[in-house]
Amino acid sequence: MKLSSVLSIVSLVALLTISASAAKWECKSSCNIQLISAKSGPDRVTGIGTGKNEPEACKNAKRDATQKAPRGTYARHCQCKCKKK
Repeated sequence: MKLSSVLSIVSLVALLTISASAAKWECKSSCNIQLISAKSGPDRVTGIGTGKNEPEACKNAKRDATQKAPRGTYARHCQCKCKKK
């Protein structure tokens, strides 16, 4: 393995460690599922997110939940429950 590859991996791990430790808030979101073209689907999707502040953590949690909406549906009316780490 080349030295530059090893340094890139080490830098990435360090960056992820720093960003994870900088997260001071954690939120869990829950969103209703609206059917579009799907015949059936779950009633809700949930997500988890972290951030330096509460709005950032909530935004990340909502993004996580909406990305889990099945094909033919979309997530709406998301709500967050947050806590400080």
